[in-house]
Amino acid sequence: NSENLNSSVTRAENSLKNANKSLNDALKNRENLNVESEFCGIITKLYVEEGDKINNGSVIADVIDNTTMRIDIPFMESDCATLNIGDVATITFDSYEETKGIVQEIGKVAKTNSLGVSVKNVTISVKNSGAITTSTKAYAQIGDAYCTSDSTFYYNDEGQIQAKVSGEVSKIYFDEGDFINKGNIAIRLESEDLEDQIDKLRDSLTEAENSLEDAYDAYDNYNIQAPITGKVISKNHKAGDTLSGGQGGSSTLAVIYDMSALKFTMNIDELDIDKLDKGQDVIITCDSREGEEYHGTITNISIQGTTSSGTTIYPVEVTLENVEDVDKRTISEDGTVNKVYKTGMIGTEKTYSLISVSNSPEGIVYTYSDDIIITKSLEGSLFDSGKQLNSYIGGTFTQGSNFYNFSSDFSTLTLEVQNDKKMLRPGMNIDAQIIVEKRENIIAVPLAAVGRGNVVKVLKNNNVDAENNSESKDVDKQKSDKSFEKPNISSGEMPDFSKMPNFEMGEKPDGFEFNEKGTRPDLSGMNNSKSSDKIQGKSGYGTADVDSEYVEVRVTVGISDEDYVEITSGLSVGDVVIIDTANLASSNKNMQYGGMMGGGNMMGGMMGGMAGPSMSGGRMPSGMGGPMGR
Repeated sequence: NSENLNSSVTRAENSLKNANKSLNDALKNRENLNVESEFCGIITKLYVEEGDKINNGSVIADVIDNTTMRIDIPFMESDCATLNIGDVATITFDSYEETKGIVQEIGKVAKTNSLGVSVKNVTISVKNSGAITTSTKAYAQIGDAYCTSDSTFYYNDEGQIQAKVSGEVSKIYFDEGDFINKGNIAIRLESEDLEDQIDKLRDSLTEAENSLEDAYDAYDNYNIQAPITGKVISKNHKAGDTLSGGQGGSSTLAVIYDMSALKFTMNIDELDIDKLDKGQDVIITCDSREGEEYHGTITNISIQGTTSSGTTIYPVEVTLENVEDVDKRTISEDGTVNKVYKTGMIGTEKTYSLISVSNSPEGIVYTYSDDIIITKSLEGSLFDSGKQLNSYIGGTFTQGSNFYNFSSDFSTLTLEVQNDKKMLRPGMNIDAQIIVEKRENIIAVPLAAVGRGNVVKVLKNNNVDAENNSESKDVDKQKSDKSFEKPNISSGEMPDFSKMPNFEMGEKPDGFEFNEKGTRPDLSGMNNSKSSDKIQGKSGYGTADVDSEYVEVRVTVGISDEDYVEITSGLSVGDVVIIDTANLASSNKNMQYGGMMGGGNMMGGMMGGMAGPSMSGGRMPSGMGGPMGR
């Protein structure tokens, strides 16, 4: 409610009006420094000299126009009815000399002379060769009309040139005896006081304009606009509430989230910061969105880090744009477009054609379906079933989670209904990983298999073909022979790995179980109970007797993640490596790939190419204060 601002605005408007008038008057006075003649004639007397200081109203010169003389002569009122301006009159002087004149004016008011005759004065102008003076008398005849008495001549124009402002005479343009026309500049004045006054009045005008603008801005502040485009998260006031603002207080009316993108910050160690670039892909997972993977982009890498305990970390900003992931789009039979956004939000979009147009007291009604009826009010606002649509960016309208796009002629409507139920939300806990180096189809072993000096224990007398692939074995035979005798774990029997089939990822051999989802195995059973046995794909685990013979092989390692390390030389596909269970438990408790756990004090695993997920190095979880190698 802005009624209390009206008086302030009125005062500001009046102040601006007065400031404008004062400045205009001062500017007009500056123009009056050029003193102009208001008369036409000869300067008979000049009263000033250059350098004189004069005041407003001072007489500058006397001007007389005696080149033309005028005379007002009375004629009978009845004769005046036949006279016209411009008629030629005959003027007779007392000396009986005659000259011609022109009727300039016929009096409008009649008066009675001493003889009781009603007369009007007729003004006649006569060219003066110099003989006519203000004491010269004459009679006049106009056509058949004669004047009723004589009269005395007077000058056609006379007067005094006067200053309209105060100042110092800086220039005189005419001398005595010179003829001057009306509007000619007689003298030029200068006034420093007037220039100072104009400068001050201009400043006053600017202040008045600013005051009025502030008053108008106060009106604008009473229409509180959203500073950003987004979704209203909370609304704190209702109509009728009294709010406080300015320096004395403030009121938060609403909280808005710009959901067009989500951002978070990762802290990256100085050793890894140079591996990152803007635009690099970031893999994001969220505990509350199990099984979902999101992708963001590095949008800023700060050059200012924070140092603690001799280590410097740098904040890296990651952005997830809330735009459609086009690769995941599907289209239903009825033409509905099913969208999936990169933040996890989903939406359905469908285009409707206009069915009918009608008029109502509320405005124009556009019908697109039984459920979609749009009303355009006389003021131009749009309503869907009585609910007003809000203008959005790019000509789009919104109402809740619905987004309306109309064609220019309203012949079509594209309606998208968004559902953010499964999208990432501000405040959710997430893990983020940046892949800075990647290998695919590599030889890899668990981290616990590589000992000091990059030594790996390899089981002796392993009959599994090192080239355990389709080129070295009959594939059809492998696929048909999927039996694998399950060892008697309770008796400490070691499985015969020479009979282990080369099955594909996702296939379960007879007698074995594995985690089909590839989730982290439960290591809580890693003891001597020998109570469980599992295997997954080619990279399986099995128990090995403590007296098993093995050789130590020095290997060359490549990149590693949290679970596996790349072997670039020293091992072949199919080698069975020995892992101490103590090493496995201490260094790889977060093993992601399941294996045959329990049994003896050592574990045997068959080496294989990394099927399934590719090996990546240098993944960096967010919120950890630095990178975690993986």
